[in-house]
Amino acid sequence: MHGLKKGAMRRGAEAKLTTHELMAMSGHKSLAEVQRYTEAANKKLLADSGAEKEREARPKLIAARTDADQNLQTLPIQTYKQGSK
Repeated sequence: MHGLKKGAMRRGAEAKLTTHELMAMSGHKSLAEVQRYTEAANKKLLADSGAEKEREARPKLIAARTDADQNLQTLPIQTYKQGSK
């Protein structure tokens, strides 16, 4: 039974239920116990959010890199004469 309750708490935390909502549903009396579930879920949500932002930004980063590479290719090449020592 504990595993089922734990799974429900985890899914509730991942669904962005507040700690107080989870406490009311589960019957926990301690906020610290419920925070275990919400902290793990928040880390997962933050990781997912960061990955999504990175995926959205990737085409812009590739385009900027391509522009920078093209700008470097159009720069004149300077050669330096080696003097005798």
